[in-house]
Amino acid sequence: AVAETLFKQGAYRKISFQPNMVMHLQPEWLSFDDYLSAMSSKYRVRAKRVLKKGTEMERKDLEAAAIEQQLSAIYAFYAEVADSMDFNLLSAPPRYFTELKKQMGNRFRLIAYCLNGQMVGFITAIVGKQHMEVHFTGYNHQLNRDYAIYSNILYDMVKLGIENRVQTISFGRTALEIKSTVGATGEDMPAF
Repeated sequence: AVAETLFKQGAYRKISFQPNMVMHLQPEWLSFDDYLSAMSSKYRVRAKRVLKKGTEMERKDLEAAAIEQQLSAIYAFYAEVADSMDFNLLSAPPRYFTELKKQMGNRFRLIAYCLNGQMVGFITAIVGKQHMEVHFTGYNHQLNRDYAIYSNILYDMVKLGIENRVQTISFGRTALEIKSTVGATGEDMPAF
């Protein structure tokens, strides 16, 4: 509030964007099952249906060498999402994911989703002591309906947050409705 007052006194204007979708994890959630149990019946049934669709997918938490080996598939999924955006502040170079893993180690996670040995999607996250930032994602849109890839990715980020005992997960500013189904709520992040 103090910063906002100072900006307004300096003749800056407040500009609002889409809200950042943030999930506040409850301290009593010691496991993903605890999270599911805390849901209303309607959302729990939906979550279990989504998770069942994703059981055939193999999840691989990739190290730098594996990211480098899979870089063409990862970057193709990333570029498809980036190219579909109305506005993009920057574009990550092809080796971005490998370099981030090398620099951040286990704080940077890239999880690949595979069906029959073929990558069908990925998600990246930066894990801190109290906060987790969901970073870039990409997935096969044609297979999403049958395997609920994107929804499984979101639930897996909740699992990762619970496992790392973070207090909040930032899911970003896109796909607001589907992110709300996992428990994220919009938080205003204005610019001046």
